[in-house]
Amino acid sequence: MDGNPVIIYDGICNLCNSSVDFVLRRDTTGRFRFAAFQSDAGQSLIRFCPTEQPLGKAIILVQAGRCYTQSDAILRILSLLPGAWSLLEGLRLVPGPLRDWTYNIVSRNRYKLFGRRDVCRMSLDGFEDRFFE
Repeated sequence: MDGNPVIIYDGICNLCNSSVDFVLRRDTTGRFRFAAFQSDAGQSLIRFCPTEQPLGKAIILVQAGRCYTQSDAILRILSLLPGAWSLLEGLRLVPGPLRDWTYNIVSRNRYKLFGRRDVCRMSLDGFEDRFFE
C-alpha cells in the first residue's frame, strides 16, 4: 500500500459503490485508494483494525495505521476531500453513539433500500490505479 488513505467498501452494495463514485468525482488530488471487502487487499487491510473495533460491513477507512469505522469513517473521508466537504466534519459535535446508531440503521438495510450487484466491483474504468485487488 502506498500510504494514502484506503476506503474499504462492500463491492456488491449499490450504496457503497455510489459512495466510492462520490469520492472519486471529488477527490481531485487522487488521494484516496479503494479496496472491496471481497478482495484480498480488503481482507488484508482489515487485519490492521483492532479486534474490539466494530467494523460493520459498509465503509472502513484505513489511514496512517488507524482504522476509522461507522460514522467516524464517513466524517473522516469527508474531511479529507478538497473544498467545503471538510465543513461536514462539524457533525462530530453530534454524539458518536447517535451518529453510529443512524449509520448502523442504514448499513443494516442498505441492500433493501439501495439494492445490490450480482458481481463485486473491484475497479472502475479510468481509475484502475486507485483500486487494490
